[in-house]
Amino acid sequence: MGASSQPHTILSAEAVSCGGGPSGERELRNVTVSIQEKTLNLLFGEPGCHLLLRMLGLLEVPEEGDILYRETPTRSLSEQARATIRNQHFGFLFAEPYLLPSFSVVENVAIPFFRISAVDTGEARKRTRALLDFVGLGHREQSAVAELSPAELQRVSLARALVNQPEILMVEAIDRGSDDANPWAFCGTLRRAAREFAATVIVTASSNALAKTMDNSFEISRGSIRLVPEEGGVRA
Repeated sequence: MGASSQPHTILSAEAVSCGGGPSGERELRNVTVSIQEKTLNLLFGEPGCHLLLRMLGLLEVPEEGDILYRETPTRSLSEQARATIRNQHFGFLFAEPYLLPSFSVVENVAIPFFRISAVDTGEARKRTRALLDFVGLGHREQSAVAELSPAELQRVSLARALVNQPEILMVEAIDRGSDDANPWAFCGTLRRAAREFAATVIVTASSNALAKTMDNSFEISRGSIRLVPEEGGVRA
């Protein structure tokens, strides 16, 4: 197998430490982890997994260590430079959908096209409808957000997160509000997103129940990280 076929690290944490719990202990202590491109990755273990996701997503800066995006250190970058990387290369699906209740489904998905991608109206309409079809909500595009179930809200948020065709998709608390209490179905959609959009997916969850649907599963415990071994159920 040639060297060009080897997986490449797209994102990594290098000896990062951050956060203080009730007793003053760090939520993350000297954590190092590498994320390979075009893979599905699970982070679990409270509360550090969500903090690590935010740091990997360049939403927070580690107190010590660094986050590398395609081998480029980011800790010393300005907030504007970090925001540019996020807008151009990252998509975010947070535990709270942050959708605009007074707007329709299609309007909520289309907004980033104008704010970030700056595409014309016709192209935005075409791509928005394609994304809603992808997440299985093409029939709800004119529905008000207030009419949707938690699972549908999650899928609208996914469509919006995929607007700029991100290299990296960050999904917070995947097992909260998923398809009729069936997050495995939503994981299947994420795997299709990884395949069709050539995206790397990183998700957090409350437990390792979804490990079998992932390529890699990492546990955060007492501020440290470990890769759950393949015999623990992680798909190779």
